[in-house]
Amino acid sequence: MVILTGVTPTTDSGWQIVLLSRSVAVGSPLVVEANRPLTGLSIQVARAEEHEDIWALSSPLEVDPGQANVARCKAVGDQPPGLYWLTALNSDNTPQMAPMAVQMQPPLLFEVRTESDPPRSLDELEAAYGEILRRRQKRRDAGIGSGQVAALVLVFVKDLLTTTKLNLLTCEVMPLDPVGWTAELRAVDRLLQTWGASPLQWTQEILDQVRRAEPVTLIQFPVVRADTLKECGDVAMREASLLVTLLAAHRGSFGDVFCTIIHEPRTGQLLSGLHIPPYRGNLIGGFISGEDPEGLRRDLHAIRDDTTLQLFVLLLGEALRERRSDFQYVRLWSLLETIARSRGCAGRPKRDWIGQIQVGKKGQPLLVQEAAEQVYELLRELLTPRGVIGEQSLAAGLTYGTLQQQIQIWYRRRNCTAHGDPDCVCRDPSKVGTASAKYVNCYRARSDDQHGHDGYLAALQDATKMMVHELLRQRWESP
Repeated sequence: MVILTGVTPTTDSGWQIVLLSRSVAVGSPLVVEANRPLTGLSIQVARAEEHEDIWALSSPLEVDPGQANVARCKAVGDQPPGLYWLTALNSDNTPQMAPMAVQMQPPLLFEVRTESDPPRSLDELEAAYGEILRRRQKRRDAGIGSGQVAALVLVFVKDLLTTTKLNLLTCEVMPLDPVGWTAELRAVDRLLQTWGASPLQWTQEILDQVRRAEPVTLIQFPVVRADTLKECGDVAMREASLLVTLLAAHRGSFGDVFCTIIHEPRTGQLLSGLHIPPYRGNLIGGFISGEDPEGLRRDLHAIRDDTTLQLFVLLLGEALRERRSDFQYVRLWSLLETIARSRGCAGRPKRDWIGQIQVGKKGQPLLVQEAAEQVYELLRELLTPRGVIGEQSLAAGLTYGTLQQQIQIWYRRRNCTAHGDPDCVCRDPSKVGTASAKYVNCYRARSDDQHGHDGYLAALQDATKMMVHELLRQRWESP
């Protein structure tokens, strides 16, 4: 029995749908019979995959010329062998028929098989589907991670719009109601009140947009395993971060985790936490922090008609907002290398920091070639003329403190992340005895990290900011 759920009412007991055969050979049609005419209708079919039942096709029915209540769907025979569900009948809005949707309750199970395979009975098909469900549950129960504690973890993500529930076996992604944008409106109203003005009267359309702003998505991990409840949360967060990154690539918006809930069903213990993003900018106010009206006016003039410089400033801002240090190495280095190439640093005579041309064994001038050499030449060219920094200015107690040494470490860490460099000693310390010095130095430099502070990354940030600011300053002086 099926129930009509569309906009067209019925006056009788409802639709009755049967499949004349639950086994369809490849190349053959699915034959549908109903207790009323099937003219102008199409069918919806789902396929039973290993992870979930997914939409397979929507195709019109071809009504039997002699029996309007019998129809065929040839498209079903074009599907690969497997188990399928007939889930719905629908019609489009036509002059002859109003739109309607007939949802099967329950859906009708059938198979598509190769011609050489014998047809299976409904009992056999249901047993085969039951085995699929058993395998799904087994993978679901296995969860992610390993350890003695098994927990349910909920990860809430804002600014990521999803519209349908996604079953990924080890986790589920589902849309929630948006969090809205009311705090922003209140900030506007408070300012107006300080001026003695009344709050703005927003239109209903704008208020609806405010209510729908900042969509929310829930990532639910039914089973996460680790040695402690907190570690279960860490495992889920790592997996959720990867998933958010993937969804950002597909959905075009990068979400932020704002809350996690970790629950151990066995003991009833629960941990929760808000993930309030820290302010990542300059906390110092006033002139020295960039709050300089004259400097900002000059910077604005510099980039207003220079789209290339706009790009460099934008890329710098995006790199500094990057939360993962390994990815920030990639972003900052890519910006430096892009600017170096745009300024034609490759092919120039190689110079030391004070400008002395470097020569080879036969006295011939050496040329700038590799990416690291180009970045060194870029910084030397831009930052030495006005004495912005010296070659040791960013050392700050680092073992490999000269800019020439640091640039090699920046480059190695960028390559390790971007290319999975097979010679990376940081990933395989057993190579220390055989690797070249540039790889060994990169590995040994990690011992300089203190309390999570990466001094080499901080130096890269400072050098890149100074370089972009110098490009802006040069535009101040251009006519």
